[in-house]
Amino acid sequence: MFKVKTIHKGDEKGEYSHCRVLKIEGMHCEQCAKRLECAFHEHEYMKAKVDFPSQTATVYLKQPVDNGFLIQIVKQAGYHADQVC
Repeated sequence: MFKVKTIHKGDEKGEYSHCRVLKIEGMHCEQCAKRLECAFHEHEYMKAKVDFPSQTATVYLKQPVDNGFLIQIVKQAGYHADQVC
């Protein structure tokens, strides 16, 4: 089982000046989506919403990051990021 990391209520979307949308492959259920959200939330400057039905992850960032870094987070969680928009 994985530990769920929540975002502090003080974090507002306005603090996140960058956004990326990733197409995710390999998710089989809502628990997969939660697991991937938690992987992004391990980084203090990221907030993510993973949508299982659409197989996408919307990642809000407080600072710019390399697309390769986001893809690596997905891979380490056990999934595959097909594209970054």
